Amino acid sequence: MAMLKWKRTEFAVTGELMTRAMFDRWADEDGRAALRDAARRTPNRWFFGNSRARGLLHKEAKQVFASRGTFAGMLKKQLDQLPLRVRGCAIVIRRSGYATLNTVDGNRGLCVVPRGVLQKDFKAQLMRDLIDFPQVRSFSGLTERVITGAVVEAEAILFDFLAKGNPLVDATGRGLIIDVDRDFRWKVNGADGHYYYAYSTEERVDLAAKKETKKFIASMQESLKGQSVYLKRLSGGEVADIAEALQLRRILEAGSESTGARVRSRIGGAGSELVSEIR
Repeated sequence: MAMLKWKRTEFAVTGELMTRAMFDRWADEDGRAALRDAARRTPNRWFFGNSRARGLLHKEAKQVFASRGTFAGMLKKQLDQLPLRVRGCAIVIRRSGYATLNTVDGNRGLCVVPRGVLQKDFKAQLMRDLIDFPQVRSFSGLTERVITGAVVEAEAILFDFLAKGNPLVDATGRGLIIDVDRDFRWKVNGADGHYYYAYSTEERVDLAAKKETKKFIASMQESLKGQSVYLKRLSGGEVADIAEALQLRRILEAGSESTGARVRSRIGGAGSELVSEIR
């Protein structure tokens, strides 16, 4: 059962964040210390103590990760930032000199954001912001599983929404996710496909206005078509080199001297800014 739904411009938590299967896997692997603690709190432990302790811990976890609970509310607020995170990834990709992923035409630009980059970056952000939330500290390992499940589902929902021809203006009003490509074989962090993020550097542009949005989208169609054609003409080796660079923890810090030189030759001079550090 799905835990999330996309409603116009935000996510809604509609199901349980933590499934029984998720809890059981955690209890059998990372949750053994928590189970021992629950057993110590279980009266009459001689009478099916382990089973009752597991039930007690599951009940407590369900309360913590309830769909209408405090943690779910905090998670929802973070998930709502996903479209803006596409912008953040696009900014870093542009700053880092990935010429093959960025087209500039005057005061307008178009940036390709592979799904694998966004997924990894968004997960890192949520882990950093939510892992020490007071209510979940006693569920180390389970919280990570809940967050991972939410990130995977949220990104898939947003991508499917955009794939139906629904461009989405970000909260800044200066850019929008204009289109997506589901099938491009990046294999960045194991994921294929990418987002097309279009942006303007004009101060007067406000894409929150529908008339302005339509005008901007129409003006970007040629760039969108050109970028798509250009990517399809890349050789398998060129795609692999770009994907390899994008998968690195810090852009362009390759694992070997030979690899680093090859990657740099593909994408030009760039910095080493962490994608997940952009705000």
